Amino acid sequence: MANLPPLPPISAAYPRTSMVDKSRLITLVDAYFGLSNAFGYVLGVNLVANLGSRNLTVRDDQILLYLLVVAVIAGAVSYFATIRHNKNVGPALGWPEHGPVLASVLMALNAALFCGVIGFIVVQQMISKELGKSGIRMSFFQNKKRVLAQIEAL
Repeated sequence: MANLPPLPPISAAYPRTSMVDKSRLITLVDAYFGLSNAFGYVLGVNLVANLGSRNLTVRDDQILLYLLVVAVIAGAVSYFATIRHNKNVGPALGWPEHGPVLASVLMALNAALFCGVIGFIVVQQMISKELGKSGIRMSFFQNKKRVLAQIEAL
């Protein structure tokens, strides 16, 4: 048994080419960083509303109305800031046709709570996971140019 012949190669020796769709990855990267900017807009609206409320004299019977107006404005800013990016993310991640609109609506509803940070984190994590499948590493303070350079190197 010690004199057995060596095993043949398991894989074929044909040249392997990368089957990565670079335009899809670039779309995902643009959406990732676009959602970061959109979060900044929503955060800005919430900060202005918070700071403005400190100097605003609102009667006790108008506080709920003020909070509702702030929530609607933050939700509208969140929806319109995210819909374009979610429409790019949806097809790239295999979402159904109504998925981008649903994601933007949920992010808008969440905008009054924690500035919508949960929705932004979830979508960006989904994008990061998809980019990771192609060998693109994402980190919190990553530069967009470096990520695009990683894609071009594929």
